[in-house]
Amino acid sequence: MTHRRKRKRKALKWIGLSLAAVVLATGGAAAYVYVHFNQNLKSAPLLPQGVTQSPEASNRFGQSAMNILLLGNAGRIDAADCHLGGACADTAPTADTMMVLHLAADRSNMTVMSIPRDSIVNLPACAHDPVDLINASLVHGPSCSVEAVHDLTGLTIDHFIEIDMAGIVTMSNALGGVPVCVTNNIEDDFSHLKLPKGTTVVQGTQALGWLRTRHAFINEVYREQAQHLFMAALLRKLKDNASLTHVMTLYSVADAATKALTVDSQLSSVTDLLSLAQEIGKVPTSRVTMLSVPTVDYSGPNAAWRLSQLQFQQPEADQMFAAIRADTPYTRAAASGSTSSSAGSPTAAPPSVTSRGSQGSGTVSVNKAVSVNKAAVRVLIENGSGVNGRAAAIQSALAGDGFTSALLTTGNATPTHTSALYFPANRADSAAAVAAALGIPSSVMHESGDFAQVTLIIGGDWTSGTAFVSAKTGSGSVSSPPTGGSSSNTTAAPPPDNSLMTNGADANACVYVPHPEW
Repeated sequence: MTHRRKRKRKALKWIGLSLAAVVLATGGAAAYVYVHFNQNLKSAPLLPQGVTQSPEASNRFGQSAMNILLLGNAGRIDAADCHLGGACADTAPTADTMMVLHLAADRSNMTVMSIPRDSIVNLPACAHDPVDLINASLVHGPSCSVEAVHDLTGLTIDHFIEIDMAGIVTMSNALGGVPVCVTNNIEDDFSHLKLPKGTTVVQGTQALGWLRTRHAFINEVYREQAQHLFMAALLRKLKDNASLTHVMTLYSVADAATKALTVDSQLSSVTDLLSLAQEIGKVPTSRVTMLSVPTVDYSGPNAAWRLSQLQFQQPEADQMFAAIRADTPYTRAAASGSTSSSAGSPTAAPPSVTSRGSQGSGTVSVNKAVSVNKAAVRVLIENGSGVNGRAAAIQSALAGDGFTSALLTTGNATPTHTSALYFPANRADSAAAVAAALGIPSSVMHESGDFAQVTLIIGGDWTSGTAFVSAKTGSGSVSSPPTGGSSSNTTAAPPPDNSLMTNGADANACVYVPHPEW
């Protein structure tokens, strides 16, 4: 297949995150419903034969991040796709949409990273051509796309989800459409998309037009932003409909979705999809971030590609991949809120720590002594500062303040820039006593069900002294995650503006259109 044909193929703009989420609808379904949905699903191997990848590393709590590759197949797979695509001339599949959904190890956040389909990249052996458009990898099957994305980003790809064009129409119809917004009127004779300025609810073929248009928006990245807005709106609507009062709507959505899906062999049953959807459902939409790999115009040796293709912008693209590999979110949790309680992740504490444990509700000030028997408090002190002897120094300081040495255990943590004091809900008073003894402010304290006891992690901001006020950053410093896990308060460096970062809870976002088209 020539590059010209690839470029001319009408792009399918689909968002697979919502497809995983739809199976939340089947939670109370009867056995026959599962059988029906299972028969709908198609599956394929995750990786090409003989290819392997390392599993995701676990954090200190045994939790692992998950990466799902979402593929929109623009091939004319059947008669319905041929009708929707306008012709059957191009039957080979190409991934006109490629997204990596990164679900954090502690399930506190998600990052959805789009890979622009027009990017020229190095491809693995399964693709035959060593350098080509990233979307050409799907010609050789979804497993080849998985290997290509793994090689490019360094991410372990745990699953893939692929959808065809007909599935978009039936799913969006079943759900009753979702709202999308543009800053000016648009009209695209190729995708037949015509929308007025402002917000419009799109469904059916109009939703397909929104997702596959190649002419209504400025460039590929703005088209990806349009996908992100559609995805966010669909995800919000699915969450709103996740109740028995909408069971028929949800059944219709799940039925349409499973008929349109091809998944890897580890997701080949509705039970597997449901388990994935439940993990996704732990993340509030306010902590879903959608962005694109930063790109620039192609400047390589192929003159034809310099006319319209892209290449990754470096070092920014590699920095984005590294942040996701490190499980670092792009969206900070609200200071007074928390992530999903079922995720069990560390949460930001307000100026005072609220105890919800067995000692009853109430507020414990960390800036004054708390009525607690310090001699009975257990504390784990871990040194992540990079300076030898820091845990022992803090242990001695606490022992000299009335804590029992035998209950003060020490160890080493993965090096971290900033310090943190974690505690379970029923140990807020004990944590406050430790904080008062060491001068630790409430901004560094985090209630978390992942910790069975008070745990102090000493970071690179506290390399000397036994009072936290001696830390270079002073009070109010922001904590890093414990080892290998994401934190509500630690965020990745902002991506370039051309990544067009979008928050999943932003219901007012619009795709920029510079001039009215009609």
